[in-house]
Amino acid sequence: MQNTTLANRLDTIDRIIWIGLIILVVSLIFSIAILQISIFILTLATIVKIYLSPSKKFKLTLLDIAVILFLLSRLLSIPVSIDVLRSAGSLKKTPFFIMTYFVVSRNLETLDLKSINKLFKFLILSAILVSILGIAKYFFGVEERVGSTSAGYTTLAIFLSTTFAFTLGTGIYYNIFKNKIIWALSLILMLMCLAFTFARAQWIATFVVILLAGIIKNKKILPIAISAMLILILISPKIRDRALTISNPLKYSSERTIILKGAAEVFPDRFWFGHGIGTFQHIFPFKNEMKDKGVGRWHNDYIQVFMESGFIGLAIFLNLIFWIFKSGISIFKTQLNENQYILKGITFGIILSLVVLLVLWFCFSP
Repeated sequence: MQNTTLANRLDTIDRIIWIGLIILVVSLIFSIAILQISIFILTLATIVKIYLSPSKKFKLTLLDIAVILFLLSRLLSIPVSIDVLRSAGSLKKTPFFIMTYFVVSRNLETLDLKSINKLFKFLILSAILVSILGIAKYFFGVEERVGSTSAGYTTLAIFLSTTFAFTLGTGIYYNIFKNKIIWALSLILMLMCLAFTFARAQWIATFVVILLAGIIKNKKILPIAISAMLILILISPKIRDRALTISNPLKYSSERTIILKGAAEVFPDRFWFGHGIGTFQHIFPFKNEMKDKGVGRWHNDYIQVFMESGFIGLAIFLNLIFWIFKSGISIFKTQLNENQYILKGITFGIILSLVVLLVLWFCFSP
């Protein structure tokens, strides 16, 4: 009787976790508040599940250790900071992301591939919905540069470029929607909405992903995707003008060249441990040359980590990236069967998404 009651409780918790995961992926681009609530629910449910299942041992993976080391490097940069209070306050978002990683990763481990596939379908469907809304807002003149309901155009562009990469990667290996037409339409919608964000870095990252996917797996993708991009450029003068600025990145760098010049000026100082988190305004030497006086970061995560946590922090960060890729690539060594094609598709999609983030230089930024 006691075992039956415990099993019923665990089943209820599993259902709560499943609903929490769905809410998380759907709210990712629509509402930060709902996203945070879903993480809170998932955290509580996971803690209760661990408490009720003491027989299940908690095992750290090498990727887990890499994440923990990165968190420790961020924490250790506080006491050596040039402004301890500011650095401590700037770190408040990091535990949330680390908590999200462990809660989501641990719960995904308990799901079968069918459930994981459903979860990623919800993610892609949310991207399709936000793309339709964005395209409509652009054509009806509501927004000249499409943004998301949770943040601005940059956040939407990052979401669309990474989700596009994931959808492209999974669809190459297996029919995630059991219909290639729906898969192709979803990619076209995301590509169109991404174009209307006018985010050049995300355009470049998406092109790199398409190029990689074409070279590695399916060469037919390249002419189709390039044709779609050319059509968008030709039918929209605004997109064409924005695309032409990519040919002269120094002239149209949005003051990033000044930021890079500032980084080169101060990088030898505090080489090993950095200046501390959130100290950009304290150490940036060319604030008077910036038109945007509100800039508060280095706009490049590699430089950001180096400036805040020093060479040691950067080495740990690069180690984290290495283990993320290694964990994904190792899946391709498994024996092929029907389920493994799904697993390989999901993994290839995730790897392409990470490539987008690496090209954008935003790997852990909110």
